[in-house]
Amino acid sequence: QEVPKNLRHLKEEIMLQYTYPRLDINVSRCVNHLLKAPFCVHPKSGKVSIPINPKLIDKFDPNNVPTISLLVDEINAYDALTKKQEEDLGDTGDISFARIRDYRKTSLLKPVNTFEEFISVLERSYNAKNELTEY
Repeated sequence: QEVPKNLRHLKEEIMLQYTYPRLDINVSRCVNHLLKAPFCVHPKSGKVSIPINPKLIDKFDPNNVPTISLLVDEINAYDALTKKQEEDLGDTGDISFARIRDYRKTSLLKPVNTFEEFISVLERSYNAKNELTEY
């Protein structure tokens, strides 16, 4: 039986309505309540909110998440090492150093990869679901 176009997503909309976290007035007013979003920085501790793989939850230690100051130190250390290597090699023109995104120089690399994997799975699931509903 053909489902009317305006009702295709009704089930998901109802589920979202009943399962989505309720927001109180402070969530709307205060930016600090957005800390659960990936890669937000806690204003007092400087800790970065990172996504984790639920399968590895037993290995997760909240005391070892990166802080904003640690990330800055990691970027500076990486850049200093790269600069030293460039100086040691001399300017021969044979080797070009590509610009690397700063997060790749830090302990955020793993959490970013975890997040990208999550988004990729979500996207594949969404696309597969859309393909099924088109017929």
